[in-house]
Amino acid sequence: MTIRTNSKLAKELKGQRGARFCLCDFHVHSPASHDVATCGDLSELEKERLSTFLGTTPKDWAIYQQKILTAFPPSEYLSCLTRQRDEVVAKLGIGEYNQWAIVAITDHNVCAYAVQLARTAWSERKANKLIVLPGIELDVVFPISANDTAAIHVLCIFSPIVNESDIRKAICDASSKDWKEGAESLTVTNLQEFVTGLRHHPQYPAMVIAAHVSSRKGVQNEVTKRLLTAREAAVAQIEAEVADANPAERQRLQEQIGKLKPDKHEDDIAAGVLKTIGQCGFDALQVRSKSDEKHYRRLHRFREEHGRSVPVVSSDAHSVNKVFHVAGGLYPQLKLTNAFNNLDENSLFTEIRDHAIRCGETRFSYTYGGEVTHWIEGIEVVRDSESAANFWPNPDGLVLPFSRNLNCLIGGRGAGKSAIVEALSFVLNPKEAREHGLIPQAKWDSWYMRARSTLAGCNLRLCWRAFGNADKEFHKGVFLSRYFDPNDRHAETLATNVDGETLVSPTLPAVQLYRFHDIEKAAEAEGLRKLIDEVSGGIDEIEARIDAIRSELSRKVNDVLVVAAEINNLTKDGSPLRRYAKRALEYARVNKKEVEQHFKRLDSIETAGKVLKQIRSQWEQVANKFVSDDLADIEKLIADITAAIEADTDKHLSGLSQLIGSDDAPVSRFIASIRDILDWKQKTEEGFGSQRQSIAEQYVALRDELERQGLPTGAKDREAKKKELDEAIDALKEYREKICQFDTLCNERAELFEQLKLACQRRTEIRVETAENITLKLRQDLDDSILRIEASAQPMADKSTFEAWLDKNLAGAFKSYKKQRIDSLLQGGLTPEVLRELLLCKRSDGHDILIRNVDKVSDGKVSAEDVGMILGMAAVATYEPEVSADNTDVDSTIYSELPNEIREGVRHFPTTSNNQLQLRPILALDEIVFNDVPIVYLNDRPQEPGSTLRPLHELSPGQRCSAVLPILLLNGRSPLIIDQPEDNLDNRLIRQVIVNVLGSIKLRRQVIVATHNPNIPVLGDAEQTIVLAAIDEKQSQVKARGNLDESPIVAAVTEIMEGGREAFQYRHSIYQAHWAGPVAQD
Repeated sequence: MTIRTNSKLAKELKGQRGARFCLCDFHVHSPASHDVATCGDLSELEKERLSTFLGTTPKDWAIYQQKILTAFPPSEYLSCLTRQRDEVVAKLGIGEYNQWAIVAITDHNVCAYAVQLARTAWSERKANKLIVLPGIELDVVFPISANDTAAIHVLCIFSPIVNESDIRKAICDASSKDWKEGAESLTVTNLQEFVTGLRHHPQYPAMVIAAHVSSRKGVQNEVTKRLLTAREAAVAQIEAEVADANPAERQRLQEQIGKLKPDKHEDDIAAGVLKTIGQCGFDALQVRSKSDEKHYRRLHRFREEHGRSVPVVSSDAHSVNKVFHVAGGLYPQLKLTNAFNNLDENSLFTEIRDHAIRCGETRFSYTYGGEVTHWIEGIEVVRDSESAANFWPNPDGLVLPFSRNLNCLIGGRGAGKSAIVEALSFVLNPKEAREHGLIPQAKWDSWYMRARSTLAGCNLRLCWRAFGNADKEFHKGVFLSRYFDPNDRHAETLATNVDGETLVSPTLPAVQLYRFHDIEKAAEAEGLRKLIDEVSGGIDEIEARIDAIRSELSRKVNDVLVVAAEINNLTKDGSPLRRYAKRALEYARVNKKEVEQHFKRLDSIETAGKVLKQIRSQWEQVANKFVSDDLADIEKLIADITAAIEADTDKHLSGLSQLIGSDDAPVSRFIASIRDILDWKQKTEEGFGSQRQSIAEQYVALRDELERQGLPTGAKDREAKKKELDEAIDALKEYREKICQFDTLCNERAELFEQLKLACQRRTEIRVETAENITLKLRQDLDDSILRIEASAQPMADKSTFEAWLDKNLAGAFKSYKKQRIDSLLQGGLTPEVLRELLLCKRSDGHDILIRNVDKVSDGKVSAEDVGMILGMAAVATYEPEVSADNTDVDSTIYSELPNEIREGVRHFPTTSNNQLQLRPILALDEIVFNDVPIVYLNDRPQEPGSTLRPLHELSPGQRCSAVLPILLLNGRSPLIIDQPEDNLDNRLIRQVIVNVLGSIKLRRQVIVATHNPNIPVLGDAEQTIVLAAIDEKQSQVKARGNLDESPIVAAVTEIMEGGREAFQYRHSIYQAHWAGPVAQD
């Protein structure tokens, strides 16, 4: 078994590429054209070399040409062309593989310079990658009627290696005239015969192109002028006769006038002119721009009465700076066989004229906005063990190269087409297979079982290539390897460079892969939206922004609910804030000036009483400290002293008798003094009591008076009212803070919602623009007389999320016919934003918005009562104020000084029966936005009376897929892989879809199609066709590969594929030349 390194695999794949495209320009003037020197846009080198000729008009073009050959050698001009090609290649970012270019030098009526330039270019073509075809732009005069002629410019282009004499011989033989180089014109007797004679000259055949057909000296312009002039003269003559003719004669003359007036088709080119052009047998018609191709679409198909020619766009450059540049900023490209640069000069000429230009619809194209920049170069499948799947029996493994454009895997059923698709998918989409390894076998998809049966135990390696601004690793190749584990435990894909070094997380294009049923899914509503978004290429970032905003809104819901609950706690029944008005009024009543003196006197009496009580308490402490009310202890002491004196017989205590013996004795006098003190103490106490009684009587009298007036009877009572008011004031302050906090949070949500709206609007704008571009592109690529496909974004048409919200939350308001009434509200223009504002009490026109005046509820009637129920769900409410200005017992001055919140009522947030805030679901409205509902319309029989565009949901599965497939093909620039799309297509439409759309998009993206329908490779003009054949039920092999010009591929398509011969016959009817005699084949 051969083991290939990445480098060896890359080299093997590179050598097996299919057809490729190169820059081309079939109408370029060298300095030898007499009018180049007068061109105002010459390069600096051209100005320098032609300085002596600037502003001059040569009399003899042949002599002028000889002078130019000396002044500006062809080898030097070849360098200019090569530099110009390099600049265009760099501008377009074209990779090395496609940097070849073909230029036809077609000077006015001379060819020597072109011949020498072509010979020099041919000898250096390998180094310069530039091929020059020698040619001439002839001024040909030919008859268009018995009495009139037209003069047109015809480009005659020859093989790279011819002489001036060879070109002269071909022109002379074809015209039967002795033409000489430099002659101002060539007159021929029959243009068709002249063109045919040039094309089929036995020695020096030419490629003949009608130059600038719609401009001066263009065949369409000149023939039209001559035919119209002749007809208008005849019409004028007959119209002059009509006035004098009798009725019968007048009728005959009117019919004659009708026949003479030009018959025009939808593109305003006379059918007679098209017929003349078609009969001439030109290889191509040089049109001004790609958009002009449509004018000649009737010539694309062989019709005896009209004939055909292929429109091409060339520069008609008169300075090297303009080579390859055509109208619309496009750059013409020609599809040629992969090895065209190795062909001899005559084979190359045949390849260009009879293979590429003849099939111009798919082989002459334009790079618009760049070409294929990333592609899959090929894939390798190698068995890793003896027990591995042996579906590909080659001992060296399967190596399959791909073209960067259209690749078709063909073969009968069971040949292995889908196996190749699954091999690509296994490497490119590792997540799919890995997820299947984690689920029971019973849940495996059919594609995984198919992949397992053909790939288990095999190593797969895929090569990515790119050019332009891609990572440099891609220029040489990025290789993705993955082993298909028979036990379904699949590892991740390993990325390496051409040297086998591991690449960490390389940025790879997102390949689009559609299996058998995926196209049907793409035709469904969600699939269409995804498809439109993928085509746009700008939605993902916006969708991420939308999701981020919605997540932020959802995250902040709880913040709002917490503040709302705190506000509810502040405003609940009996709370200080709810009692604010009464507390303020009560305190105001006790704080009037007219009762101030009463309160001062009451306060002074109360203060005097407190002072008296304090004095009495202090007196008692002092008096009791010095004087006791009880004299018993003193009297007992005196009795004890007397007894002791009497018992003292020796009279030792006789002196004591003097202290207590008489009334004047000290002790007696002491006792008498104590008795006096106690008497005064009692009198003092009686005085304190009398004063206290007086104060109490004053206090009671004043209190009774205050009570009679309904005023507080003491400071404590007033202070209590003041304290209650202060408590309410503090609550109001906190309420204001919470309301401010709530409003701030709501404003933040409002800002987020505005951002959400803008993002959704931008998403809609992109989708609308994308749908319009899809419609425009399909109009350009499809023949709208056979098939019309249009896309519409249907902006903001998806209201399902809002509908679900209404269904859930309006259950209480709509007891019956809920769906009909919700539909009625939606049809009336109700949006989440408007409903949110109504339920947050930010607008008051709810009745005008919500009422639906229809006859029946079953028709969606929404009455005023229903509206009341809906508005009853309001998330915010206001409590009725405790007092109002209408209360007769409320002082208007005091009321006017109350805070606004108190006079108008404080806000609160109603709750449901289970004590949940009604605010919660209403906040969810911020997150609801209407999405777009992209839809595709199809009219597959536009020429039938009454046929119209119909939306996909009204069509058959085949019609739906036929409408969606062209959009899939247009979707993006990364590789597109489709498995058997024809199984989903309406057979009648396959040819139209494939020929027109595939031919257009394969220059912009790589397409790999597994198919058993021959129309896809044949009419799609596949650059690489891979023929697969089943060896037995469990094995397959590659029988052939190459482009459709190779006989093994033609044989395989016609022999293996049902309808293959008919496909080539149909292609033949489109592309086969109608000139006399067969077209030379390889």
